[in-house]
Amino acid sequence: MISISLKMEGVETIYGEIDNLPTPNDTLIIVKYPRLQSGKDVPFLKNEPNRIIIPVHRILYIEVLDEDEDVLTRWRED
Repeated sequence: MISISLKMEGVETIYGEIDNLPTPNDTLIIVKYPRLQSGKDVPFLKNEPNRIIIPVHRILYIEVLDEDEDVLTRWRED
């Protein structure tokens, strides 16, 4: 799993995990265990979901927090 921070316009940064980095053809991203930096629940999500699906067009940027060399190598090869 890859740890990320996800920034969308108008909301606090969401932290979570994804299975794979999104490709240029992806339209959605599935984030597992969404939370705020403090570890608290995301206030606009109900019932503490295990996963959320976010349309890619709503995302400003994704920061990869995992320092796994394989992730960076795969990204550079694309």
